[in-house]
Amino acid sequence: MGLFLLAAWSLHGQRGWEAGAWGGVSYYFGDLNTNYYLGMPNLAAGVMGRFNFNERVCFKMGGSFGRIEATDADPKIFTNRREI
Repeated sequence: MGLFLLAAWSLHGQRGWEAGAWGGVSYYFGDLNTNYYLGMPNLAAGVMGRFNFNERVCFKMGGSFGRIEATDADPKIFTNRREI
């Protein structure tokens, strides 16, 4: 336990700029897709940047983009639950 506390005592936070990006897929779950049908995936992506002023204070910005879609014409949807 003492060794762990000694190691944690000497840690320092990162300073300066950090940047990152991510990518993946997006799906729609809602009234038009109540059974978690994953048949209409679309791309999603995002970026982030952060500036660390010191060990406790930073400024962070990020942005994300994704597209979702669904259709009433899909026969896999529970139309009787929606009273159509």
